Amino acid sequence: MGSPAWAADPRFADRGARERNWAALYPLLAEWTRTRNKPQLFEAGQALRVACYPLGSAADLLGSPQFAARNFFTTLSHPELGEVVVPGRPYHLARAAESVVTPPRSAPPPAQPAALRPLEGVRVVDFSWVMTGPICTKYLAALGAEVIKIESAARPDLSPRDLSWQELNPGKRSATFNLKDERGCELARLRARASARGPI
Repeated sequence: MGSPAWAADPRFADRGARERNWAALYPLLAEWTRTRNKPQLFEAGQALRVACYPLGSAADLLGSPQFAARNFFTTLSHPELGEVVVPGRPYHLARAAESVVTPPRSAPPPAQPAALRPLEGVRVVDFSWVMTGPICTKYLAALGAEVIKIESAARPDLSPRDLSWQELNPGKRSATFNLKDERGCELARLRARASARGPI
């Protein structure tokens, strides 16, 4: 933030102090953010591993490089409006390499009818963090996928193992690796390929 003078104010020295003095801190933060745009703030926060995200307008979403890379939007021909850009499917399925596909398992039948678990036998390795990604993979687990959440001791979720964490990650398996180390990356790859019944 460029070390503004108020950053040294003892009222804002730690999280507890900032919460107690939020009424004084909020106007200072608002004044500082007015001089920057949303992408600048978001990218700066991501670089410092601050959990933040921009509140996007429709124009922001249409111009999002991430959505473009995912081919999220599609164009439809409307009889009155002409060519209209609309959201497409939120996901795309592709056949995984044979070495990654989990072989059929001779496990007892699931408690729920198979028709309600269409992703049974599909493995998802979840590298997401905080909220949006874990919510998506939560639904995949509910649909029968085996979801392995890869965690980091250096960058733990905001609510590790409390009720919020449990709410976002039911039915998932978990492993912790140092993905800044090549050995940790290789272990994560091995975990993705290992037998679903193998130890973590």
